[in-house]
Amino acid sequence: MIFRLSDVFQKEKARKYGFEGLGNSSSKKMERQLAILKAAEVAHSTSVETAKVLSRLQTRPIFWL
Repeated sequence: MIFRLSDVFQKEKARKYGFEGLGNSSSKKMERQLAILKAAEVAHSTSVETAKVLSRLQTRPIFWL
């Protein structure tokens, strides 16, 4: 079953305000989906940081000795 992003964000809001565990029977699936989204967010931020470092390396002058 695929969850809508709004469902996942609602679950995250519920956790933030202390209503975790009051969901329906699919709460385990929702937890897994949220974990996947968080992992994707970390992977995206890592790739953005890598791109920044690579662009800095490309713009610096290289002096041959």
